[in-house]
Amino acid sequence: MAYDFKAATLSINGLIPTLGVTAEIEQGLMTVTSKTDWLSKLNNKNYTTGPTGSWKGEWLSVYQYLDYGNGTCYVGGTGSTGSYQSYSITNTPLHNSTLVPNLDVVFDCGNTFSAGAAASIAISRQDCVALIGNKSNLTGIDSLYDSEPDDFGITLGSTEYVAFIGGRKQTDTKVLATWPGSYFTMNCSADVAGLMAYNSNISDISTIVAGVGADKAIKNVISLTQTLSDTEAGFLKLNNINPIRQYSGFGTYLLGNKTYKNNSNSILDRLNLVVVLNYIKRNIKTILSQYLYQSNTETTRSLVSGTIDAFMKDLYIFSPVSGGTYTIICDSTNNTTATIQQGQLVVNITLSLPMYIDTIILNVINNLDGETAFTVTLV
Repeated sequence: MAYDFKAATLSINGLIPTLGVTAEIEQGLMTVTSKTDWLSKLNNKNYTTGPTGSWKGEWLSVYQYLDYGNGTCYVGGTGSTGSYQSYSITNTPLHNSTLVPNLDVVFDCGNTFSAGAAASIAISRQDCVALIGNKSNLTGIDSLYDSEPDDFGITLGSTEYVAFIGGRKQTDTKVLATWPGSYFTMNCSADVAGLMAYNSNISDISTIVAGVGADKAIKNVISLTQTLSDTEAGFLKLNNINPIRQYSGFGTYLLGNKTYKNNSNSILDRLNLVVVLNYIKRNIKTILSQYLYQSNTETTRSLVSGTIDAFMKDLYIFSPVSGGTYTIICDSTNNTTATIQQGQLVVNITLSLPMYIDTIILNVINNLDGETAFTVTLV
C-alpha cells in the first residue's frame, strides 16, 4: 500500500528564519513537500548560487532526503513568538504530536545537538524513530563497540525509538548546474529516511531499505570517508549500529536493519518493524476514536473488528508473500459484562511478524571427503 511518508529534522542553525515565511518563522515550523519546493525557498530569498553560512549543512541534509522523490519533510526550530520561542532540544514544535500528528522518522543534520534533539523527539513522542548518523569516522570497532558518545555525539540506553546509521559520504554541493561545485562531507541519516520515503511510496511502509538493490542505493555519493571490512561491519551490527557500505560497480547501501533495542529476541530491535508498528498504532488509534461513546454492542464490536481488518490487510507485511499474520478479537470474550459496565471497549490484536535475513552463511563442501572447502559469510 503506497504511503506518503513523513520525516522531520530540527534546525539548530537558523534554517527557518533564513528561508521561512512569516507564519513559519513565528511558529518555528516549516513544511516542505518536494525537492522543487525546497529549491524555491532558496530562490525566493535570493540564494541563487546555493546554501551558505552555518545552515548550509542542514539545508543539504533536507535536500538529500527530498532527492529520493517522495515524502514530506517538517523542519522544526525556534519560533519568534509563542510556545517555542525559547531554544530547547527537549521542547520543540516536532515534540508536539498535535502540531505534527503523523511522523515516521526524525533524522539528525549532523551538527552539534542535532543527534540529541532527534533522539529526544522520537523517545518522547514514541510514534516515530530517530535516525542518527555518525559525526566522525567510527572508532574502536570490535565485538564490544561502545564509542557512540564519541562517534555519534550521544549516550543512550536501550530503545526501539532510535537507530544509528554508521557511515559518512562525500557529496557535491552543485545541486544545480548554475551553482559552484564543492565537496561536502555528511552523515547518511537523511539518505536512509529518503530511501524509506521512496520505498513507502512505490511499495509499502514495511519495506526494508537495507540490502543491495535498485531501490536501495544511497544517492549522491562521491566516496565514503571510511571503508568498513566484513569483520567491522559484523561487529557494528552485533552492537546495533547499521553500517553503510560501498560496493564497486554496484553502489552504496545500508547493510543493517537494527534499532538500538538491545534484545535480539524482540521484534523491536528491527528498524522496519518498529516503523510499521508505529504506523499501525497511529492508524488504529484514529480508527478507534470513532467509536468513543458508542454503545458497546455486538454490532459495534463487529464494526470495530471489520474496520481494523480492512486497514491491516492492505499492509504488505501481512500479505502471503511477506508472511505476517494477525488476529483481531473484539467480542464477548474480551468484552465481558463487567467490562461493558465499566464503560470500556477492549480490542486485542495478536501479530506474527516475519523475521528477515540479515546474515547469509555459505559453506562450500568437497564432495569427495565431506570437508568444508571454504565458508563465506555475508553481513
